[in-house]
Amino acid sequence: MAVPMLTGLERALAATGLPVRTVPGWRTRSGFSAGYREIVGTVLHTTESDDEEFASRAGRPADLGSLAALDGGEDAPTLRHAADADGTRGAHTYAVLIGRREALYLIAAGPGWQAGHGAWPRRTLGRNPGVPDDMANLHTIGVALDANEHGHPPTQFQLDALVRVLVALDEEWGERLAVIMHGEWQPPGARHGEGRTDPTGIPGGWEALRAARDRGAWTPASPDGGPQTGAGQNPSSSRMRSKSSSMTWSRSLFSRRR
Repeated sequence: MAVPMLTGLERALAATGLPVRTVPGWRTRSGFSAGYREIVGTVLHTTESDDEEFASRAGRPADLGSLAALDGGEDAPTLRHAADADGTRGAHTYAVLIGRREALYLIAAGPGWQAGHGAWPRRTLGRNPGVPDDMANLHTIGVALDANEHGHPPTQFQLDALVRVLVALDEEWGERLAVIMHGEWQPPGARHGEGRTDPTGIPGGWEALRAARDRGAWTPASPDGGPQTGAGQNPSSSRMRSKSSSMTWSRSLFSRRR
């Protein structure tokens, strides 16, 4: 069954305690007219923009006053491309872009073109909950770090923010959503020649990121096995709601387009 647009994402992101900047038109932006189907997880990315793209916006402030003038500035150099502000791609990519040091950027309430051709990664995530091949765009929320594997790897702010976002989405949903790496959905050698390796530059690799989500914070575990307190810890991470609250998500985070 097709589900509505994720117009409650703004509230969910605000629960991270980080600044949230919205791209004009985000509430109705969608790459698919029918919207999302059942959401089962997130697909994580790094934008992998060229170093020149990052350098070209050094010192530039963000401008989200209009779609025509959209510019993520130094914090989110790829924002204009990710939102398809020039209308050259056919649709936006990610729902959420995490800036390098300042904010979360909410691009769209509807699904975009972020996952591409691929298949459920059974080797790392086990049983497929029902996502058809090549259809992750309609079943997952795309979240990206504006970073690359060369001169601009993920920053400490981005790593911390990403874990906060994953925890906030889990709390809204009332259960653990699957955390899928773009490079798992579309690994090298995948069909159609679209092999991916992102997100790149994650200290400790992808499993370290999943472990941080389980701890509720990017900060390393303390000697007794629990998360360290202090910078980077999400104060709401210990308040996972009961599974029954997923109905709250379906009614408030999903709202039909009008």
